[in-house]
Amino acid sequence: MYVCAQCDTDVTYCGPRHILQDWHRHAAVCEQTGVFTEEHALLMSLMDMARDARERQSVDSDDDSSGKNEVSTTVDRPMSKSTHTVVAWYAHPERSAFTPVYISVHPNRNADGTSGPSCTASVAEYVGRYPSRIVLRFGVRLHPRRTPLLILYPLNEYLRGQDVNQCITGLARRRQPEAKAWCGAVLVLKLAYSFVVEFADMQPTDRNDVVGYFAERR
Repeated sequence: MYVCAQCDTDVTYCGPRHILQDWHRHAAVCEQTGVFTEEHALLMSLMDMARDARERQSVDSDDDSSGKNEVSTTVDRPMSKSTHTVVAWYAHPERSAFTPVYISVHPNRNADGTSGPSCTASVAEYVGRYPSRIVLRFGVRLHPRRTPLLILYPLNEYLRGQDVNQCITGLARRRQPEAKAWCGAVLVLKLAYSFVVEFADMQPTDRNDVVGYFAERR
Protein backbone atom coordinates (compact mmCIF):
# COMPACT_ATOMS: atom_id res chain seq x y z
CA MET A 1 0.00 0.00 0.00
CA TYR A 2 1.22 3.48 -0.80
CA VAL A 3 -0.38 6.22 1.28
CA CYS A 4 0.14 9.86 0.37
CA ALA A 5 1.51 11.66 3.41
CA GLN A 6 -0.19 14.92 2.36
CA CYS A 7 -3.72 13.51 2.07
CA ASP A 8 -6.06 13.88 5.04
CA THR A 9 -9.30 12.29 3.87
CA ASP A 10 -11.23 9.12 4.53
CA VAL A 11 -9.85 7.64 1.31
CA THR A 12 -6.86 5.33 1.59
CA TYR A 13 -4.74 5.70 -1.52
CA CYS A 14 -3.25 2.23 -1.93
CA GLY A 15 -1.37 2.84 -5.15
CA PRO A 16 -1.50 4.50 -8.58
CA ARG A 17 -4.48 2.46 -9.75
CA HIS A 18 -6.55 3.49 -6.73
CA ILE A 19 -5.43 7.11 -6.93
CA LEU A 20 -6.45 7.20 -10.58
CA GLN A 21 -9.97 6.03 -9.71
CA ASP A 22 -10.48 9.09 -7.47
CA TRP A 23 -7.98 11.48 -9.04
CA HIS A 24 -10.01 14.71 -8.79
CA ARG A 25 -10.51 14.31 -5.05
CA HIS A 26 -6.87 13.36 -4.60
CA ALA A 27 -5.64 16.34 -6.62
CA ALA A 28 -7.73 18.71 -4.51
CA VAL A 29 -6.02 17.75 -1.25
CA CYS A 30 -2.54 16.58 -2.24
CA GLU A 31 0.38 18.98 -2.47
CA GLN A 32 2.37 16.46 -4.48
CA THR A 33 0.25 16.55 -7.63
CA GLY A 34 2.91 18.71 -9.26
CA VAL A 35 5.29 15.76 -8.89
CA PHE A 36 2.93 12.81 -9.22
CA THR A 37 0.50 13.82 -11.98
CA GLU A 38 -2.58 12.13 -13.38
CA GLU A 39 -0.44 11.04 -16.33
CA HIS A 40 2.01 9.42 -13.93
CA ALA A 41 -0.86 7.64 -12.20
CA LEU A 42 -2.15 6.34 -15.53
CA LEU A 43 1.31 5.15 -16.58
CA MET A 44 1.96 3.40 -13.27
CA SER A 45 -1.52 1.85 -13.37
CA LEU A 46 -0.77 0.31 -16.77
CA MET A 47 2.64 -0.86 -15.56
CA ASP A 48 1.08 -2.43 -12.45
CA MET A 49 -1.51 -4.30 -14.52
CA ALA A 50 1.20 -5.61 -16.86
CA ARG A 51 3.32 -6.77 -13.91
CA ASP A 52 0.29 -8.44 -12.29
CA ALA A 53 -0.36 -10.36 -15.50
CA ARG A 54 3.28 -11.50 -15.68
CA GLU A 55 3.24 -12.53 -12.02
CA ARG A 56 0.07 -14.61 -12.52
CA GLN A 57 1.68 -16.37 -15.50
CA SER A 58 4.80 -17.01 -13.43
CA VAL A 59 2.77 -18.54 -10.58
CA ASP A 60 0.73 -20.70 -12.96
CA SER A 61 3.87 -22.08 -14.62
CA ASP A 62 5.81 -22.73 -11.39
CA ASP A 63 3.67 -25.12 -9.38
CA ASP A 64 6.37 -27.51 -8.18
CA SER A 65 7.74 -26.85 -4.70
CA SER A 66 11.42 -27.19 -5.57
CA GLY A 67 11.85 -23.46 -6.04
CA LYS A 68 9.46 -22.23 -3.39
CA ASN A 69 12.29 -21.41 -1.00
CA GLU A 70 13.64 -18.81 -3.39
CA VAL A 71 12.50 -15.60 -5.03
CA SER A 72 12.59 -15.72 -8.82
CA THR A 73 12.35 -12.56 -10.90
CA THR A 74 11.66 -12.63 -14.64
CA VAL A 75 13.42 -9.97 -16.70
CA ASP A 76 13.69 -8.96 -20.34
CA ARG A 77 17.30 -7.84 -20.70
CA PRO A 78 20.74 -9.26 -19.81
CA MET A 79 21.91 -9.67 -16.22
CA SER A 80 24.89 -11.08 -14.37
CA LYS A 81 25.77 -14.54 -15.67
CA SER A 82 27.50 -15.69 -12.50
CA THR A 83 26.42 -16.41 -8.93
CA HIS A 84 27.05 -13.49 -6.59
CA THR A 85 25.84 -12.01 -3.31
CA VAL A 86 23.95 -8.84 -2.46
CA VAL A 87 23.38 -7.06 0.84
CA ALA A 88 19.82 -7.27 2.20
CA TRP A 89 18.32 -6.04 5.47
CA TYR A 90 16.89 -8.57 7.89
CA ALA A 91 14.55 -7.64 10.73
CA HIS A 92 14.43 -10.46 13.28
CA PRO A 93 11.29 -10.24 15.46
CA GLU A 94 13.32 -10.09 18.69
CA ARG A 95 15.92 -7.53 17.59
CA SER A 96 15.55 -3.77 17.62
CA ALA A 97 17.51 -2.95 14.44
CA PHE A 98 18.01 -4.19 10.89
CA THR A 99 20.86 -6.66 10.39
CA PRO A 100 22.72 -6.52 7.05
CA VAL A 101 22.89 -10.04 5.57
CA TYR A 102 24.40 -11.48 2.40
CA ILE A 103 21.94 -13.15 0.02
CA SER A 104 23.13 -15.48 -2.73
CA VAL A 105 21.79 -14.61 -6.20
CA HIS A 106 22.28 -16.79 -9.25
CA PRO A 107 20.96 -16.74 -12.83
CA ASN A 108 18.43 -19.38 -13.79
CA ARG A 109 19.44 -21.72 -16.59
CA ASN A 110 17.68 -22.61 -19.81
CA ALA A 111 17.34 -26.22 -20.93
CA ASP A 112 20.52 -25.87 -22.99
CA GLY A 113 22.50 -24.63 -19.99
CA THR A 114 22.66 -20.98 -20.99
CA SER A 115 21.64 -18.19 -18.62
CA GLY A 116 17.91 -17.59 -18.73
CA PRO A 117 16.03 -14.27 -18.46
CA SER A 118 15.61 -14.43 -14.67
CA CYS A 119 17.58 -14.59 -11.45
CA THR A 120 16.92 -16.30 -8.14
CA ALA A 121 17.70 -15.12 -4.63
CA SER A 122 17.97 -17.72 -1.85
CA VAL A 123 15.96 -16.41 1.10
CA ALA A 124 14.58 -19.49 2.89
CA GLU A 125 16.99 -19.10 5.81
CA TYR A 126 15.34 -15.81 6.75
CA VAL A 127 11.69 -15.90 5.66
CA GLY A 128 10.96 -19.58 5.05
CA ARG A 129 10.14 -21.53 1.91
CA TYR A 130 6.93 -19.69 1.02
CA PRO A 131 7.51 -15.95 1.55
CA SER A 132 4.88 -13.39 0.67
CA ARG A 133 6.14 -10.29 -1.09
CA ILE A 134 5.50 -6.58 -1.42
CA VAL A 135 7.14 -4.59 -4.21
CA LEU A 136 7.68 -1.00 -3.07
CA ARG A 137 7.96 1.16 -6.19
CA PHE A 138 7.34 4.47 -4.41
CA GLY A 139 9.11 6.21 -1.57
CA VAL A 140 7.62 8.65 0.92
CA ARG A 141 5.11 11.14 -0.53
CA LEU A 142 4.70 8.94 -3.61
CA HIS A 143 8.09 9.77 -5.07
CA PRO A 144 8.82 7.00 -7.63
CA ARG A 145 11.91 4.94 -6.83
CA ARG A 146 14.38 4.16 -9.61
CA THR A 147 15.23 0.93 -7.78
CA PRO A 148 12.16 -0.76 -6.24
CA LEU A 149 12.40 -2.51 -2.88
CA LEU A 150 11.26 -6.09 -2.38
CA ILE A 151 9.84 -6.77 1.10
CA LEU A 152 9.57 -10.48 1.94
CA TYR A 153 7.89 -11.98 4.99
CA PRO A 154 6.46 -15.34 6.17
CA LEU A 155 2.70 -14.91 5.86
CA ASN A 156 1.79 -17.45 8.54
CA GLU A 157 3.91 -15.66 11.16
CA TYR A 158 2.33 -12.35 10.22
CA LEU A 159 -1.23 -13.73 10.39
CA ARG A 160 -0.69 -15.49 13.72
CA GLY A 161 0.18 -12.12 15.23
CA GLN A 162 2.20 -13.58 18.09
CA ASP A 163 5.78 -12.42 17.56
CA VAL A 164 5.71 -8.62 17.24
CA ASN A 165 8.70 -7.50 15.20
CA GLN A 166 10.50 -5.10 17.53
CA CYS A 167 12.58 -3.53 14.74
CA ILE A 168 9.78 -2.83 12.25
CA THR A 169 7.18 -1.82 14.82
CA GLY A 170 9.61 0.39 16.73
CA LEU A 171 10.83 2.25 13.63
CA ALA A 172 7.31 2.72 12.30
CA ARG A 173 5.90 4.06 15.57
CA ARG A 174 8.68 6.59 15.96
CA ARG A 175 7.41 8.16 12.77
CA GLN A 176 3.71 7.40 13.18
CA PRO A 177 2.63 6.56 16.77
CA GLU A 178 -0.54 4.85 15.55
CA ALA A 179 1.23 2.57 13.06
CA LYS A 180 0.12 -1.05 13.17
CA ALA A 181 2.38 -3.61 14.80
CA TRP A 182 4.13 -5.97 12.38
CA CYS A 183 4.50 -9.61 13.37
CA GLY A 184 7.11 -12.06 12.14
CA ALA A 185 10.40 -11.67 10.30
CA VAL A 186 11.03 -9.24 7.42
CA LEU A 187 13.70 -9.33 4.71
CA VAL A 188 14.22 -6.32 2.42
CA LEU A 189 16.09 -6.62 -0.89
CA LYS A 190 16.66 -4.02 -3.56
CA LEU A 191 16.05 -4.52 -7.27
CA ALA A 192 18.69 -2.92 -9.44
CA TYR A 193 16.44 -1.29 -12.04
CA SER A 194 12.94 0.17 -12.26
CA PHE A 195 12.00 -2.73 -14.52
CA VAL A 196 13.09 -5.77 -12.54
CA VAL A 197 16.46 -6.96 -13.84
CA GLU A 198 18.77 -7.76 -10.94
CA PHE A 199 19.17 -7.54 -7.20
CA ALA A 200 21.38 -4.83 -5.71
CA ASP A 201 22.82 -3.95 -2.29
CA MET A 202 20.61 -2.17 0.22
CA GLN A 203 22.04 1.23 1.16
CA PRO A 204 21.49 3.63 4.11
CA THR A 205 19.61 5.94 1.73
CA ASP A 206 16.89 3.26 1.40
CA ARG A 207 16.02 3.36 5.10
CA ASN A 208 13.63 6.30 4.91
CA ASP A 209 11.39 4.62 2.32
CA VAL A 210 11.36 1.30 4.18
CA VAL A 211 10.36 2.93 7.47
CA GLY A 212 7.85 5.15 5.65
CA TYR A 213 6.04 2.14 4.22
CA PHE A 214 5.61 0.39 7.56
CA ALA A 215 4.70 3.65 9.32
CA GLU A 216 1.93 4.55 6.87
CA ARG A 217 0.36 1.10 6.40
CA ARG A 218 -3.43 1.11 6.59
